Amino acid sequence: MARCPQILSVHLFLLRDNEIFLQLGKNTSYRDCCWSVIAGHVEAKESATNAMVREAKEEAGIIIGPKALILVHVMHRFEN
Repeated sequence: MARCPQILSVHLFLLRDNEIFLQLGKNTSYRDCCWSVIAGHVEAKESATNAMVREAKEEAGIIIGPKALILVHVMHRFEN
């Protein structure tokens, strides 16, 4: 059976009390004018944690250390 390459993405849920931080997509060419959590794809030879740290800085200017992140969910989607 052949290996199937996977496209991995990460999503950051920043919580405060009963609020979740959202950002409005603008000039990204992907889902502009839509609200979303900070998210992005994992690059080649990059860990999911490092990808989340990078995306937080790139998308929202947020500096977050890898030890501050907590993995809460993994989802595998399979499409025919």
